[in-house]
Amino acid sequence: MDKVLLKTTVEETNNDWCVHRFQLLKDELEKAGFSVDCRNRINEENGNDKDFMSLPNSSYSQMWLFAIEANHGGLTKTDTVNIDVFRRNGKGLMLTRDHMDVGSTLVGIPEVGPAHHFHSVNPEIDRDRRRRDDTYSMHLDWPNYHSGLNGSCQQIVVTNREHPLLKRDNKSIRYFPAHPHEGAVSIPQGTEDFASVIAKGRSALSGVEFNLIIAFESHLVGDDPTQQYGRTAMHSSFHHFADYNWDTSTGCPSFVSDPEGSGMSESTEAQQDIRIYCRNLAHWLSDGSVRSIEGAIK
Repeated sequence: MDKVLLKTTVEETNNDWCVHRFQLLKDELEKAGFSVDCRNRINEENGNDKDFMSLPNSSYSQMWLFAIEANHGGLTKTDTVNIDVFRRNGKGLMLTRDHMDVGSTLVGIPEVGPAHHFHSVNPEIDRDRRRRDDTYSMHLDWPNYHSGLNGSCQQIVVTNREHPLLKRDNKSIRYFPAHPHEGAVSIPQGTEDFASVIAKGRSALSGVEFNLIIAFESHLVGDDPTQQYGRTAMHSSFHHFADYNWDTSTGCPSFVSDPEGSGMSESTEAQQDIRIYCRNLAHWLSDGSVRSIEGAIK
């Protein structure tokens, strides 16, 4: 049975988007036959995360990392190196964040981290995009693409109908949970041969399209035919996976002040689409082969 690690970048607390707020995702992956462990950040004496210290030699086939830190916490340099070793061992990664600078330490992960763009770090190349899209939440600066209210669903723009992540029977997945201020992702320079935009969102306010999912296929580590990077998926917002965005009755942290929508609860197709997508993603991330790089980075 393949093992999945669901991991956040902040320590345990009840009033944040900690890992207990992704229980519906955990349940869905377990129904699909995966063994799932859920962890928040656990700092060791040097400030590095204990799970990341053991990650390169762990039995996990993939990690889904929810970068939710805003003003403190996040990944250390040692954390990013260990995550990179895990990926160079052919293991799968899903890396996601949210608006503005939430999760900005993802940028430090070699090769794939720069797929994420933030307000203060690695902003979008197109300067015209460096402006607020969500004009309701004026305390949140760009990037903050408004795909809809929490609890609503967004109809995605599928850019690669053949990609296995978006397959649903003989058609493509159509709906994702919406969020009023999603982040920004793109294909990093130098990765064009193995990375692609497979789905886009469209702002419910401005009509502007933005990248929703970047998929990195596995590829060789340098010229070594015995080692390859594992597959990696980048998402513009962790709210695609949060319980609250699938079902607002599950609740949210007290600092969330946005109005709620009802599209997810009213659409059986939307509910099924995100669950099928998560199963597709878990199977896709586990479909790799590799020889391990021995030893965690201390």
